[in-house]
Amino acid sequence: DVGLVSHLQSSDGETKRRYSDPSLPSKMMKHFNDLRHHKKFVDVIVTSPSKKIRLDCHSLVLSSGSNFFEPILSLGGDAECEFEVTEVKEGVLEALVSFIYTGKVGVNNHNVSKLMQGSDRMQLSEIIEGCAEYLETTTNAHNCVQHRSIAIDYKCNKLKETAMSCIAEHFSQVSRSTDFLLLSVGGLIEVMTSNDLHLDAPLCEGEMSVFNAIRRWISHDEENINIISKVMSVVRFPLMNQQKLIDHVISDLLVMESDALCGLVTRVISQKPFHAFDEPVYMRGNEYIITLGGSSPVSDITSEHVTVYDATHDRFHELTTLPETRALHCAVACDQYVFVVGGFDSYSCIVNNVHCFDLASGIWEDMPHLKIKRACFSLHVVSGFLYAVGGLTPNGYTSSVERLDRSRKTWELAAALPSTRYRHAGCVYKGEVLVTGGCEKLDSVLSYNPKVNEWKKCKPMNVGRDSHVMAVANDKAFVI
Repeated sequence: DVGLVSHLQSSDGETKRRYSDPSLPSKMMKHFNDLRHHKKFVDVIVTSPSKKIRLDCHSLVLSSGSNFFEPILSLGGDAECEFEVTEVKEGVLEALVSFIYTGKVGVNNHNVSKLMQGSDRMQLSEIIEGCAEYLETTTNAHNCVQHRSIAIDYKCNKLKETAMSCIAEHFSQVSRSTDFLLLSVGGLIEVMTSNDLHLDAPLCEGEMSVFNAIRRWISHDEENINIISKVMSVVRFPLMNQQKLIDHVISDLLVMESDALCGLVTRVISQKPFHAFDEPVYMRGNEYIITLGGSSPVSDITSEHVTVYDATHDRFHELTTLPETRALHCAVACDQYVFVVGGFDSYSCIVNNVHCFDLASGIWEDMPHLKIKRACFSLHVVSGFLYAVGGLTPNGYTSSVERLDRSRKTWELAAALPSTRYRHAGCVYKGEVLVTGGCEKLDSVLSYNPKVNEWKKCKPMNVGRDSHVMAVANDKAFVI
């Protein structure tokens, strides 16, 4: 027993003490439960529809424990009355009434579903929360789809998050289960639009598994063919290999049933060679940092290595190798592509080569060369266009700017910088290209508006610098 707890109070110069017993409520409920078992002072009988379950209770206790029992108070009278509870399994009814008296209930794999159903009926939200917590600890690849449905039915947000994470982690196994085939249209779309699906590598094969999973879902019920265009719209077709699109998607009999879907896939196939699509393409999975090439500070040997930093596991691992070694070049990511532009080759010559790596297929492809060979420049993506700004050329420093139109696979000159600049830094901020510093430790800041193709001067930096970097975070541009 806890016993009395005293609290010192002082008011108007008079010392007072307030005593309380935290254990009193539980003592009272234990006493009421003992009275219930001995059928003392009971005034209501809770029954199941079949009358097989008859529980002698106290109306005040029941109505205090759940609003579901408030109608008992209106029955009145001195005679003991009956209160029938429907839509609750007989084996669960007694446990729920006991919970009102004791605050305790046992949850296991056999009764959890019935407990949640009965608790929902009898307005015992505490039990629903406890059952949801139990289901979170037992969620696995075999039951995660069912647990997601339960979470939605009883509005258990944390359980739903757990189930969705499990579905994403074990997508390959889950997508082949019967439960997956029974997902509603909304449920299927919610699962398949997730960026967290764990897909097979390379990504083009992973996205093919998304297509095949939806195809199985459609084939499970012939009525699903009527919404094929809607559910297939969640497949990220641009991430697929072009040959896969031709051999396995556009020629699929189900796909051919939908003119809209055929049109969508045909457009993607036609846009593939240009590495540009009507809408931005977002890759699934975690975000990574990619390093490409560079040179050793000791030997000055240029590198061909491409590595990926996995922040989740705090490690680098090899992704691929460059088609040729490169240093003092630039690289940007756009959709599922990484573009490597310009720089010095292994012979210390400035080049205008452009290579494109498809993260979805793991394949390198040569792109149109820059008009001007350059290194020590900056490279930016604005509205799908690549902009190469300034830099060092075989003929000296340059103020030239050129942009790659991916839809036409051509580089074209844009408005030049007000003056030559190299070893500067830049970033894209609010739709414009910001360029700062450069040799020799310039403090100037320039802004380029691609809509009007014009540069303008901005307020200079406090300290001039070169060979630095810029980044955008929290809606601010930083010079580092």
